[in-house]
Amino acid sequence: MTSVCAATKPRVVVLADDLTGAAGTAAMFADRGAACGVALGLGAAAARGPAPAPDVLAIDLGTRDRPAPDPLCIHEAVSGAFTTGAGLVAKRLDSTLRGHVRAEIAAALEAAPPGAIALVSPAFPALGRTVRDGRLYVHRQPDVDVMAAMGQGVALGRLDLATVRRGPVATSSALSSLVAAGVRVIICDAERDDDLRVLAAGTADLPVLPCDPGPLTLALAGARGLLPERRGEPPTLPAVQAPVLAVFGSRTPLTRRQVAHAEQAGLLSLVPVRGRPVLDARAVAGVLSRERRVAALLPAFAPCAEQEAAQALARAAVVALRQARAGGLYLTGGHTARTVLDALGVSRLTVLGSVLPLAARSVATSGSHAGLAVVTKGGLVGGEDAASRCLRALGVDGAAP
Repeated sequence: MTSVCAATKPRVVVLADDLTGAAGTAAMFADRGAACGVALGLGAAAARGPAPAPDVLAIDLGTRDRPAPDPLCIHEAVSGAFTTGAGLVAKRLDSTLRGHVRAEIAAALEAAPPGAIALVSPAFPALGRTVRDGRLYVHRQPDVDVMAAMGQGVALGRLDLATVRRGPVATSSALSSLVAAGVRVIICDAERDDDLRVLAAGTADLPVLPCDPGPLTLALAGARGLLPERRGEPPTLPAVQAPVLAVFGSRTPLTRRQVAHAEQAGLLSLVPVRGRPVLDARAVAGVLSRERRVAALLPAFAPCAEQEAAQALARAAVVALRQARAGGLYLTGGHTARTVLDALGVSRLTVLGSVLPLAARSVATSGSHAGLAVVTKGGLVGGEDAASRCLRALGVDGAAP
């Protein structure tokens, strides 16, 4: 990672623990006119590809679903990112603090330059995630105690909302006092995007490592002059002439409602995946070839480990794409999205922008599927119409086959 990233010199490097988070954060920057890429792993980040060097490079480290923290992976990624000359390095967190948050922040700080401080805020106002009194709220309902989640053994402080609302000068003074007292991890309250912009403005003279789902990192990049001048309207996905393959790996109730909405709108045909690769793939390819529209894969067998379900979905997707050339791919659920793209040999994406917050429009730029239009979305993202909106971004109109 180190040598190649140093050659490309991205303005911002984002280190994420899953693919949909990496792509979703990159999409926020793409919406602001930045050229953005996603690398699926440190090896992909180090590989030279045909796409131009991005302004923003997001790397999926794939650590969220590992059974235990991987501090060596985080240390390697963070130390490499800081040697690139990037103006900002960020450790992306899930907006509901899933994953190995405490261990990864600790490892990131250990690898960061001396004196760096972690600014931690899972606030994502556009998704209804806010932080007040050190606690995360999801759609105004109390959720995770962020202070408690950070645990013991770290010099921890908090910047309260009242201070933030007094503006950048008060915020800067409070942060400087915490740093002078030896604090290395600061939990930041925020309820609005304006709060995040104040936080960013108040840290202009501090060596910070933002740890957030993306909005604080974006605000910091803006405050530090790292966003390019807008280059006109964000680019659109290439026209998708062939059918679209959708893979639903998330099993959340929200995902089930999103599938039902898209099915009722006539946007997809469901193909239950039962863990039998040949028969599964034949069923998917049949729908793609016969109906020339969306075939939607979702696990239909008894509850099992997420990895087993993701592998079954990936096997069916690979064979189906080989038999009936789909022109677009919709993936929901970070672990499933990564497993499917790994199976397809896709290691890099160029991110074009957002369909909705944390749902990204991309194009594969590596492997035999280079040029494939891809939309990725986290399983807990969006309302009931989110899948329908993502499919329409791929050119699906719900017309009868």
